[in-house]
Amino acid sequence: MEWQAGDKGGAAMPRAERKRNETKTYHIMFRGINKQNIFEGPADYLRFLAILSEVKKLSGFKLFTYCLMGNYVHMLIQEGEEALPQIVKRITTRYVFLINMEYDRNGPLF
Repeated sequence: MEWQAGDKGGAAMPRAERKRNETKTYHIMFRGINKQNIFEGPADYLRFLAILSEVKKLSGFKLFTYCLMGNYVHMLIQEGEEALPQIVKRITTRYVFLINMEYDRNGPLF
């Protein structure tokens, strides 16, 4: 039996590579693994925003809008000097590192 999208019985397949577009503008979403919270309190939201600001300066992307919820983040960004995969990697690895240290946890968050 071949695995189908939405099939809860099969092993999860890796996400397909994002299709590139001419505008270099993308909707990005990070969600907590198993839908767990990625923000435990106000300080975590501030940590994420500080990282976002730092990476924005490093990567040169444009941030049009964002929404931070308890267990997920939405952002609309446009690539700048760096490609999208590098931007996402910078944001997520920095945030996960800080959260893992703050809450004495290990492993993936997203």
